Amino acid sequence: MHELTEYEKQKIRNSKNFYGAYLKGRKARIDGLTENNNPYKDKRKNNGKVTWSRAFKNMWYAGFHGWGF
Repeated sequence: MHELTEYEKQKIRNSKNFYGAYLKGRKARIDGLTENNNPYKDKRKNNGKVTWSRAFKNMWYAGFHGWGF
């Protein structure tokens, strides 16, 4: 994952849902959980295309690893 720009950070902070996923990842790390405890699974549409679930999954990992903010 690349280092986030200030613009990207602000966009994420403005999205309470993405920021919530980020904070859940941080809390999981503090609570001593592992990466396998990510509650956001990779869901796909019937045609195989990805959904927004991948974005939430990545935000959780960003929080877990302390990336970005």
